Amino acid sequence: MNVGAILRTCCFLGVDRVVVCKKNCAPLSPTVSKASAGAVEAFPVYSTSSSVQFVKECLSEDWHVIGASCDTPSHIKSTVIDCSKPFSISRPVLLVLGQKVPVFSLIVPSLC
Repeated sequence: MNVGAILRTCCFLGVDRVVVCKKNCAPLSPTVSKASAGAVEAFPVYSTSSSVQFVKECLSEDWHVIGASCDTPSHIKSTVIDCSKPFSISRPVLLVLGQKVPVFSLIVPSLC
């Protein structure tokens, strides 16, 4: 149901596309569709077999990569964006959401 909630939120926020990792994400199913309140049908959902490679490719194409995880190691320094100032997007943005898995918590945040 978490995937459905994330897709519902993405739809509300005007996200263009969602990319999920094939091996670490729940499959798109009727349950996910119900939890997404139909948002899963509103925009394309893509999958990748390597999150790390996908992030590296986006970086090589000058995307701004922002990572968020519930368990980021303490040696990774995070940047806080001041929301009181206007936020302008001058290039494509990739928001990476992660969970407590070694690949995300050790490799992906260092790329963000």
